[in-house]
Amino acid sequence: MNVSSALGRIDSVCAYDHCRVLLPWFSYARREAPLPRLRRKALSLGRADACAPGIALSLLGACLHTVRTLRETAFAVQRHGRATRERHGVGRTRQLFGALYCALRHNLGPDYYFAYRLHARPLSEWGDFISHEECTRLLLSMRAGNAGPDIWGKNGWGNFCVANDIATVPILATVGPDGVEFSADPETLRGQDLFLKPDEDYSGRGGVLLTWEPEREAWRMEGALQGFVPSAELEAFLRRAGLSTSQVLQPRLRNCPELAGLSQKALVNARVLSCRDADGRIVVVNATLRTPPADEVTSDVPGRTVLVPIDLETGRLGCIHGADISLSGGDRLPGDEKSIRGLGFPKWEQALELVKHAHAKVSWLPCVGWDLVSTDRGLLLLEGNIVWNARLGQQYGLCPIAQTPLAAALDAHLGAKAAERSAPSRTPTRA
Repeated sequence: MNVSSALGRIDSVCAYDHCRVLLPWFSYARREAPLPRLRRKALSLGRADACAPGIALSLLGACLHTVRTLRETAFAVQRHGRATRERHGVGRTRQLFGALYCALRHNLGPDYYFAYRLHARPLSEWGDFISHEECTRLLLSMRAGNAGPDIWGKNGWGNFCVANDIATVPILATVGPDGVEFSADPETLRGQDLFLKPDEDYSGRGGVLLTWEPEREAWRMEGALQGFVPSAELEAFLRRAGLSTSQVLQPRLRNCPELAGLSQKALVNARVLSCRDADGRIVVVNATLRTPPADEVTSDVPGRTVLVPIDLETGRLGCIHGADISLSGGDRLPGDEKSIRGLGFPKWEQALELVKHAHAKVSWLPCVGWDLVSTDRGLLLLEGNIVWNARLGQQYGLCPIAQTPLAAALDAHLGAKAAERSAPSRTPTRA
């Protein structure tokens, strides 16, 4: 066995992301509840391609896992300890033991002790949470086995929306290695603000905002690219952009007046998670508003986007949360003195109906994370996400997955898929 192969086998049993190995001293409470079954499924997916490690590698993996956990715990306490002590009155010793218990007993990384604010919950509820890594494994396995159309690219999503009467952002042009295909006369784009973003990439990351400047007869670029695009060179610019990855060109939208103060450039969007419950009804599980830093052109900026929970009954915004725990519990965005607490998401009841209408059209999926925006053109769905980021709804203990219909819905769906795969194929008999 060569060195890289040996390291690969060790890595497969070390669970550096706390979701690839079941430690000898670890056991799930309420083993037959939906969420523990899901977590065991995530573990089995992580081990699916690994060879049986044997006793020696298992012991080595457990030892390295313990060392890694101690290191991660120290970093997590160092990173979040001061803010947690000042805001929540939790001392360093309690933080240290809590993060270790979270990792070694509940198999969640030490960061989740702070991210899910487990110090504010009884121990009996710590097992109601799932990590983003585990959830992503489950959702990707579900995507691989779905029988519906491919709606995960932005072009495919746009076509699906047109066919199913779902309000979304129109596509002005598709761009790829084969060239540019405009949906209308490109001359009509002159004078419009535009937005170019990768077709297959997650969210709007890599997007370019094109703001028309009439005195220059050109678009000013912000975001992933900087500079200017003269109006006569738009198609040539798009061709160059499409050489490396497929892209879509859309009109630049602006936030509705009620939300315009939250971001000057980027659309403020709500991640709304919906699922089918045990009775087949579509229910909304949670909703989180994402507000980017003022200088960004997209709302999804890792580590800097501020999260604001939305009350499902009223559409009102709650307290601010984010990767920076020092912001948590406040009601003012960084650099802004205006309080956002109590601000409502416009036309919230209509927004929920739009989400439920869209989910009804994807009958093969038990859950979807929708990106919903309220714009100068009305309520729109930017896209649907099968991997919807388990941290968003659970962040700071707002909505543990086990306390929603989602865990049972996912468990039932994956169980049915497993039964279909294991069922023997039937060959018709001849008369």
